[in-house]
Amino acid sequence: VTLNRAGVPAVRVRSLPEVLAEGQVEARELFHPVQIQDAGRSAHVPTLGFKADGAVARPRGPAPKLGQDSESLLREFGYDADQIANLARAGVIAM
Repeated sequence: VTLNRAGVPAVRVRSLPEVLAEGQVEARELFHPVQIQDAGRSAHVPTLGFKADGAVARPRGPAPKLGQDSESLLREFGYDADQIANLARAGVIAM
């Protein structure tokens, strides 16, 4: 208030919980619940914050576990089973 009276534009900085409690966050569907694998609970993850073709872009499911897709992706890129096993043994990739 003192700064505003002196002609300096200023507002109070709100905390993250205050901002997230705003109705706009819910109306714009800024967070989406996702089930956490093997945890039996969910987490709220952020969406993109805008709509495309009237729909919110949100995760389709939980994130894959670390290394879950390593083998199939490396095979797609031309690596053979021995090369993939060597990378895993060396700790370069997670499997």
